[in-house]
Amino acid sequence: ALIIQKGRLFVGMGDNATGNLNDWWEYDIQQQTWTQRDDFPGARRHHPFQFKAGEHVYAGLGHGNRNPIIYKDWYQYNLDSNKWFKMNDFPGEARVAGTQFDRGGKGYVLRGDGDNHSFMQRGEFWEYDPFNDTWTELPPHPGISKWAPGSFLLGDTLYFLAGQNRRQNVNTDANWAYTFSTPVGFSAP
Repeated sequence: ALIIQKGRLFVGMGDNATGNLNDWWEYDIQQQTWTQRDDFPGARRHHPFQFKAGEHVYAGLGHGNRNPIIYKDWYQYNLDSNKWFKMNDFPGEARVAGTQFDRGGKGYVLRGDGDNHSFMQRGEFWEYDPFNDTWTELPPHPGISKWAPGSFLLGDTLYFLAGQNRRQNVNTDANWAYTFSTPVGFSAP
């Protein structure tokens, strides 16, 4: 995931031909320069979750080298010190390849596979509060979780779409909307 915060873009982790990575890079948008920063301190992984929340960047969860190993660990990349700090672990089922976004100073994790690298019975939705280092579970989306969905915000409405239904091993074109100003749950747009 690409994260833009305070005129800087951050990207890291993932995998390549040699396996999983834990590198972390900063791009200064104004100077148009790349700087390699301290590596992500957790195990190497791909399909992590990453977002900005409050004044800093957060990353964790994802898939490790051994199959299946799915992580619950969570870290802050402090933009003032350019250092990583361990935060409280994610309280839900370990997670990989969902979607993430930030809104109003908080971060969000939605969908993805669970700790056995397969679908979860519910489409879990979590909110991260960086000021208290706490997670709150929000109303789940309808149906099972989805692998590698997309999401975007327009105003107070989250739209998320597609992904793979891993129970049936088919791609899905289902689209859903969640309105934050009236959190009554998900609806079809």
